[in-house]
Amino acid sequence: MAVALIGEDTGKWTPEIAQALDHDAFKPAEADAMPADWYRRELENGDLRATLWRFEETGNLLAVILWRVEESHGVREFVFVAARSLLPWANMRKPVLSGMEDYARKLGCHVARVHTDREKWANWLQGYGYGAREFVMRRVL
Repeated sequence: MAVALIGEDTGKWTPEIAQALDHDAFKPAEADAMPADWYRRELENGDLRATLWRFEETGNLLAVILWRVEESHGVREFVFVAARSLLPWANMRKPVLSGMEDYARKLGCHVARVHTDREKWANWLQGYGYGAREFVMRRVL
């Protein structure tokens, strides 16, 4: 039986979002970590939205996805800004990503975009149909 998930959209900073972004097991590497205050400010000023994914049966929080919609050359793009989970989510990635893509379509988006410097995540996304569209070059000064 498939696990049923509920996506709850919010533009407000909540204790659950703060907890998910601060959860030690899922913190990004120190070099690429955005401070939680940045996410909070972006949510509060309306530049970001958040979707909290819960298990339908229990209401327990599984994951928080921070996102925004951008327009490029007349095409609406759904941009995944950050994702954190409170549980090991290897088995839940596909239903959460599918749910977010369905939501993006309802918003009129024709493209979904994910920026990551994590090779395992990039490989998983490629297996799910995402492809590299740009190269980002970085040099420490």
